[in-house]
Amino acid sequence: MSIRDGISTMQLLNQLISDLRTLLRQELALARAEIREEVAQLVIALALFAVAAGTLAIAGLWVLIAVTRGLASIFGWPLAAVYAGVGGALGIIGLVLLAVVWHQVRTIRMLPRTRETLTEHVHWATHRVDQGA
Repeated sequence: MSIRDGISTMQLLNQLISDLRTLLRQELALARAEIREEVAQLVIALALFAVAAGTLAIAGLWVLIAVTRGLASIFGWPLAAVYAGVGGALGIIGLVLLAVVWHQVRTIRMLPRTRETLTEHVHWATHRVDQGA
């Protein structure tokens, strides 16, 4: 065994392994905490979104029925044609909104702090191994 500043290679390796274990435990703890935080926020947001969407859907349905029947009555158009026109317009609006939501979902970054610290720690461990060699 070679001695480097009074510390054997075996002691350096043991210390490195111990440091890596501690680092992995800390990374896992951080990831768990971030996931718990994000999941709790997501569940609350999804529950509120579901209630809001349901309420708006029912209200919207009643408004659309009234508007459609009113247009058919005012202009003397066939009720089926007015329903088709309103349905087509709503379909276009729905597709635009779906595209906006899809773009929003694609920009979400999961576990940003964990990724950052993990990258830093990998760099640190690599540098430490290189110094020990």
